Amino acid sequence: MTDQAADARYAPAVADALAAFPIAVRAAELVHVSENLTWRVTDDVGRRYVLRLHRPGYHTLEELVSERVWIRSLDAAGIAVPQGIRTRTGEEYATVTLPETGERRHAGLAHWTEGEVLERVLAERAGSLADPALIGRWFGQLGALIAAMHNQASGWPAPPGFERHALDADGLMGQIVEVSAGTSRALLITDATHSIPVQVNRNGVRAIAEGTGSLGELEVRHVSANTDIETGDLLVTSGLGGRFPGGYPVAVVTAIERDPGRMFARVVARPNAALDRSRHVLLVFAPESTKAAAATGEAAAADSTATAVDP
Repeated sequence: MTDQAADARYAPAVADALAAFPIAVRAAELVHVSENLTWRVTDDVGRRYVLRLHRPGYHTLEELVSERVWIRSLDAAGIAVPQGIRTRTGEEYATVTLPETGERRHAGLAHWTEGEVLERVLAERAGSLADPALIGRWFGQLGALIAAMHNQASGWPAPPGFERHALDADGLMGQIVEVSAGTSRALLITDATHSIPVQVNRNGVRAIAEGTGSLGELEVRHVSANTDIETGDLLVTSGLGGRFPGGYPVAVVTAIERDPGRMFARVVARPNAALDRSRHVLLVFAPESTKAAAATGEAAAADSTATAVDP
């Protein structure tokens, strides 16, 4: 979809979203189209904001709100981050519907922060890269910001109800289900009560992977006996349901039993993540943060979280 087509298609939803926030809008300019759609908004006195319509089914409202909670904690720690704006009724997000399709999206508004993506700066100023002092200054600033994020994230007690995903370097581990002042509890994907929508990476065939209670085994349920699935196939998250982002490795199919007398095959898979020996996990927040310029602080916050906990 072109930017012009997206702007026209989502104009009614943008108008509804902006009406929910306590600003007098003078102009709204579409600036980015990807999973999320982003507008730069100007109010009647020239102040600027960023409005984002989040991709449906990718992250739950609870996860988006949790990211706002974390960003406010960064601000309280003295780290410069864009300030989110609540709706007229005090909510973190407004939910809007696209009239022609019925598609629902969560809309978030925050103050606009000027900045440049570091990768673009490096490309545009290639001639300056011969100056080690300049490079040192740029990356020194970035390193200091990441270190500040690391320190804050390491000692921050996430509040009850805070939701995010957990992965190690190789695959999905589970989800955080309980948070206390000093620890968090994760429900592993192999827990007998856990299930997750997956798809075969090779061909997109979708299924449900359920925990068996054994750390080394998942069972893929309700797979028709004639389904195109093979031993060695990689299963990745499908993104259905919005609990987990799509495309993350989950498991590899290790055994398939097809009984001519049964409608479904028995499919067993081995988790990619080292559930019994991983010492660090990656906590996954809403994807919007990784797409902002590092200078905004919001992108740096997301990147630094990965840096702090990635094995």
